[in-house]
Amino acid sequence: MDPPDPIEAIKFRMEQQGLTRRDLEELIGTRTRIAEVLNRKRGLSIGMIRRLHERLGISAEVLIRPQPKNRRLTMPMMCRKEPDAGARATRRSSKP
Repeated sequence: MDPPDPIEAIKFRMEQQGLTRRDLEELIGTRTRIAEVLNRKRGLSIGMIRRLHERLGISAEVLIRPQPKNRRLTMPMMCRKEPDAGARATRRSSKP
């Protein structure tokens, strides 16, 4: 069985201990930083990992695991909508 995902481990421990995001400020940083970490937009730093391990008792082995990427942030290029050729030609022709 694989160890849990680091973010899921943090969320689980928060739920177990009745912690809020505000309670994580001294461990992770600002509210913005906490949101970025919990929403998988920012990785955990070594300092964050140490503090989470020491104060919440989450295994350092779990916290140092690579975090799975958020699927919304890694959409393949072929799924992105490209501007049509006419729009590009119009923009080019409007330059002096």
